[in-house]
Amino acid sequence: MENKANGDDRFTLSAPSVPSGWRIVFPNGMVFDVLAGRSVTVPIQVTSSDESKDGDKKTIQISISSDLSNQVQQQSFVVEVEQGFTAKLITSFSDLWYIFAFLGLIVVIGFATYSRQEDSDWDYDDDYADEEGPSPQDKQSDDDWDDWN
Repeated sequence: MENKANGDDRFTLSAPSVPSGWRIVFPNGMVFDVLAGRSVTVPIQVTSSDESKDGDKKTIQISISSDLSNQVQQQSFVVEVEQGFTAKLITSFSDLWYIFAFLGLIVVIGFATYSRQEDSDWDYDDDYADEEGPSPQDKQSDDDWDDWN
């Protein structure tokens, strides 16, 4: 905002034309005192509606009223909605839900198959536990060096 007048001025901002569901906030307030020949940067925070989609464009009108000149000037802004990373990630996951369902199904089937395999391995080990082990070795040594006597 620039004060081109010869005297100090007080400017008041408002947002008379806001799309349905959108919100306009002036974080530093709506009233600004600007010295003669000076300018002030005014931040405006725009929040889109929940129904907004990536690529939507809306026009927002801001009114600036001057106490010195008693004039109201309109400034229009075209705001384009851009989807953030988190929203893109959520949209991607929701569009590909069937892939995650399929992967989940594969994991469940794999776990069930693995569990059954472990159970049958235990049964298999129990069947052979009753058999005798290898025959005991003779006490005689197979070493030829003992035969020299």
